[in-house]
Amino acid sequence: MSKKLSKRGKLYLVNGICFLFLAGMYIFRAVMRQDTPIFILLLIMCTFTFFSLIVYYLSIIADAMSKRYHDRTEDENKPKTK
Repeated sequence: MSKKLSKRGKLYLVNGICFLFLAGMYIFRAVMRQDTPIFILLLIMCTFTFFSLIVYYLSIIADAMSKRYHDRTEDENKPKTK
């Protein structure tokens, strides 16, 4: 069986792919003699990382809330013994 990626692993993977894409775009534009300021690419990378971190933490919060709700409903459905 294959092991699933954790949320943190997915975060690193997506940000790594974004970094490689932007680095490739910078190199390609440099070869084509079209100057793109590195500041613009760094701004895009930082923005992407910021929003991916927001999604990562919201996912963790949602999982925690879902688990707590699930545990609470299981406790309520248990037959009470005296």
